[in-house]
Amino acid sequence: MSIKGSPYAWFRQSIEHGRALDAWAAAHELESLTLADALALCLVLLDEDPARYERSVVRWLARLASDRPPLGLDELLIAACSLAALRSGERAAPVAALSALLERAGHSRCVEALAAWDRKA
Repeated sequence: MSIKGSPYAWFRQSIEHGRALDAWAAAHELESLTLADALALCLVLLDEDPARYERSVVRWLARLASDRPPLGLDELLIAACSLAALRSGERAAPVAALSALLERAGHSRCVEALAAWDRKA
C-alpha cells in the first residue's frame, strides 16, 4: 500500500491528475478494477505510454465482450475502432461513438469515465 492512503484512493487520484505510471502501479496493488476504472486507466495511458495503452485496451475489450448482457460483434468493433482512433489525436468522433455504445449497453460509469477524461483535454 502507498503512503498516500489506500491503493484505490491512490489509483483514483492518479487517474484524476493524469499520472499514468502512478495509476498503473496503483492498479497493480488492487485485486481488481471495475470496467469503468479499467477504461479510465486505458485513457490515462494513451498519451504517456502507448504500448501499455494498447495492451490495456485489448484487455478492456475482452472484459467488455464477456460482460452481461453480451455485446455483438458490430458493437465490439465500434468500441475497438473508437479506442484505436483515439491514438490519432482526434477525440470528438471516437468519444461520441464509444459513449453512445456504452450508454446503450448500460455502462453509464464507463460513459462518465470517458467524459471525465475528455473534459481534461
